[in-house]
Amino acid sequence: LFGRGLKLSEAEAIALENNLQLQLADEALRKAEISLRDAIGAVLPSISAYGQYTKNYELPVIVIDFDGPGPAPATAIPMGSVYSSTGGVSLSQPIFTGGMVYSGYKIAREGVRLAELSKEQREMDIIKTIRTLYYQLGLLSSLEKATERSLESAKLNYETVQKKLNVGKANQFEALQAQVGYESLRPQLINLKNQKQILLTNFNTFLNVPPTQKFDSVGELIQEKNPFQEKSLEELKVIAAEQRLELKLMRSQKSIAVNQKRIAVGQALPMVSLSADLRHQAQADKTEDLDYYRSRSTALVVSIPLFNGGRKLAGIQKAKIGEKELELQSRQMELLIEADVESAYLMLRESELKIESNSRLVEQAAEALRLARLMYDNGSVTQLEVLNAESGWLQAQSAYLSSIFEFNVALTSLKSAINQL
Repeated sequence: LFGRGLKLSEAEAIALENNLQLQLADEALRKAEISLRDAIGAVLPSISAYGQYTKNYELPVIVIDFDGPGPAPATAIPMGSVYSSTGGVSLSQPIFTGGMVYSGYKIAREGVRLAELSKEQREMDIIKTIRTLYYQLGLLSSLEKATERSLESAKLNYETVQKKLNVGKANQFEALQAQVGYESLRPQLINLKNQKQILLTNFNTFLNVPPTQKFDSVGELIQEKNPFQEKSLEELKVIAAEQRLELKLMRSQKSIAVNQKRIAVGQALPMVSLSADLRHQAQADKTEDLDYYRSRSTALVVSIPLFNGGRKLAGIQKAKIGEKELELQSRQMELLIEADVESAYLMLRESELKIESNSRLVEQAAEALRLARLMYDNGSVTQLEVLNAESGWLQAQSAYLSSIFEFNVALTSLKSAINQL
């Protein structure tokens, strides 16, 4: 893997495996799943056991004056026993909570959904970023090769002119022109190599690979296949409305807002719960005399809120406003997504036309260069025409490669716009 050009699919797999933000998203999902289990637990009964063993070193007393006013002293009567022991089991089960427990469960369930969508959104962002970096590296690699080819051509031309100068078929001015044309390409090549190295550093940093496993090359820039060739703009907008993660996130957030409003309403309703208790208890002055007695009880508890200063009503009103805000944000998001799809679609169509035009331009520039060299050998044109033809070929090749890069980036943007990366 490290000894050849890295494929795009391999780069995506490495980025998804090593990205720290994605690992944080995994932890957030686990936390949401635990919160869901906690919400389920609120529906189930609570059962607890308890026990207590007490030794009283000094018993409390109650003083009673049986004789009333008079010389006789009051009588002190000890309370309780030296040893006491209690153990039992209690149960508590909510019966009616105004829908708050069920709404809390639904909020927790949507929280898991939000965490899943957030993780998927992070994955899409990673893939989009890595593809853009990969295409940029491919562009620079292809431009580097085109410039090296042009440099070799300029060197060959300079050597040809130099030979003609030596036999008197070319003048010094033509030789200088050829040398300038050759030397001017070397800084361009160095600049491309430096840009590529800087981008490779950013690329490896984003992949988060160890220093010993850094990549130094990627595959060449090629035009990706367009799976939406037969799709119209309106069809793509419909797909985006169904698939975009942002809209799915908004739907989950709206569901949470609805249930938050239900919880706010439930706080103003009566609460009913059932409790039960089973205990064994004993008291004695000696531990060997402890004799346990069983007691059982059940209770139905009703709590009715009467007055709370209007706080519950304010909570209901705030929940309604939050629900309305999310509805407006959802509408705004739909408009932004439609604009996003349209922009990516138009950029893709434009880049397709550029590729077609620049492809013909490359063929014409290559033929012009071939004819210029042939005509120069025959003495029909000057060295200036040859240099112009070489420059024209390099410019045409650069424009063609740039149009392929623009197409790939536009295609990635369109796939991202309809959530089909």
